[in-house]
Amino acid sequence: MHKFLSGDYQEAQRIPNTAPLARKIADEPISGAEQAATAGKVNELYVNEYVNGSAGTKRLIESVLNLQGKSGEQLPFDVDSAAVEIDMNRAMLHKAYQQFYSGDINGY
Repeated sequence: MHKFLSGDYQEAQRIPNTAPLARKIADEPISGAEQAATAGKVNELYVNEYVNGSAGTKRLIESVLNLQGKSGEQLPFDVDSAAVEIDMNRAMLHKAYQQFYSGDINGY
């Protein structure tokens, strides 16, 4: 989980570097407003997910544990907490994208 969360943090730090890459890939100017709106929708998705218990992310964690021959049944609270933490982290990452592309550099 640490690698997952630190990866999101590192991605948030790289947002200013990804904007020029996105422009090169698109081969045309990108719209900050469109990028911010898309990031806002993804942020909202993750907020709704963690507010409602992060069931999808919990299933993902349980699947990964199962593939490793482990079970989360003995630690249901830990799995639930980890799922919520992951979804909160993903929401914060997309909020950072939204703030960057909307020009809210202080918020970013």
